[in-house]
Amino acid sequence: MVEETCGSEHSAQRQTTVLLIDDDDAVRWTTAEILRDANHLVVEAADGTDGLERLQDSPIDVVVLDLSMPGTDGYGFLAAVDLPPPVIVVSAFIDDEMDPRFGSKVFGFIRKPAPPTRLLAMVATAVENGPAGRSF
Repeated sequence: MVEETCGSEHSAQRQTTVLLIDDDDAVRWTTAEILRDANHLVVEAADGTDGLERLQDSPIDVVVLDLSMPGTDGYGFLAAVDLPPPVIVVSAFIDDEMDPRFGSKVFGFIRKPAPPTRLLAMVATAVENGPAGRSF
């Protein structure tokens, strides 16, 4: 299921499009609302396979990615894309050090539950720095 929604339509600058990939409906809905309230356009995906399809269908500025999902998980999503937009991993299953399986495809990571101010700040930094920058 794809859902594209945005916050206020009265913004003079271009909206950032965020691909949000999380299998937990409640977490995905809450995170999407946080992003929409900050005037981001949100494209939702329930797993890595759906996320890969959305990435091909829409111009995406930032990916917010859960790791632990049935089917194609976050690691599978990362393995399947060559040059993704900046990816922010949001997961309960990460520690304080970057997992080497992320390679250079991950911009940064946040442990769940993601504090809204930290998530929004990292999305803004990812957009500003692009795929080559890292926040850690």
